[in-house]
Amino acid sequence: MTLPDHDRSRPTRRSVDAAASVLRDGSEERVELISLLDEELAVLLRETGVDAAPVWMPWADENTDGLDAAVPTVRRILMRRRQLVPELLAAELEERDLELADDQLVADPTTAGVLVLRRSAVAVTTAIRTVALAEGPRELRCWFYHQSNGVTLEERVTAEGLHDFAVQPTAAMAERLAQLVDPDGVASEDSEAREVTAGTPPEEWGPGIADRTRHLTQAVMTTPQAAVARSASFHATDDAVHVAAPDLSVEGPLESVPLQVAQVSPDSLRDVLAALIEFDEPSRPGAL
Repeated sequence: MTLPDHDRSRPTRRSVDAAASVLRDGSEERVELISLLDEELAVLLRETGVDAAPVWMPWADENTDGLDAAVPTVRRILMRRRQLVPELLAAELEERDLELADDQLVADPTTAGVLVLRRSAVAVTTAIRTVALAEGPRELRCWFYHQSNGVTLEERVTAEGLHDFAVQPTAAMAERLAQLVDPDGVASEDSEAREVTAGTPPEEWGPGIADRTRHLTQAVMTTPQAAVARSASFHATDDAVHVAAPDLSVEGPLESVPLQVAQVSPDSLRDVLAALIEFDEPSRPGAL
């Protein structure tokens, strides 16, 4: 039996149920889910018709022709793993009715749930960490998709184009972000905050900040309701973490708002991160 074409811009009941199952997994603790290469994620999005979240695809961006040529092979690999299967087979395995045309490819339940949750967040935090290495700077980019039920989907993207997905309680996100910002655990003590004029380069923020920074993380949190995104930068040196954030008590264009710069202790670092990602629950969930 072949069903009429489904509007692939709308999730099926199966994919919504799969997303709910993934959220249950992360309601009490962090759970690692799946890892996908750029080209695998691109093929999954193409075959399932799920709208792509705007994330970094470093390998795909540098290998556009290679990605197109790789599609048939990558599709075969995903089908061999059963991360992609025809709807008819999925319905038989899951003992349910068909929701799509029987030859339409669908993702396995966990992957289907992840793809839906990438588009159903009520708030998103983006964190870009740059590490200073002898051979040059190296980036790690993370997207945290905060859901309306207090669970967050994490997508961590490496410079090689590997996407690692995990799910965890949103209440634990400050601790998770602290691990990202301060991987070596160098946060030590608090200092008095000092005001820095907008546009002042980091070299002039204070001694030892710009020239000794080993891990620089820029974090931004956005919601559909917020007029201005909240942001902060975190400078981890050999023996301290310094935070710079706009002073939002000052009115005016963001580019003219002065910065508050301070060294932070581990507890203060977590407090700053918790405040950064705090958001009001909308009256009803909506996709960003």
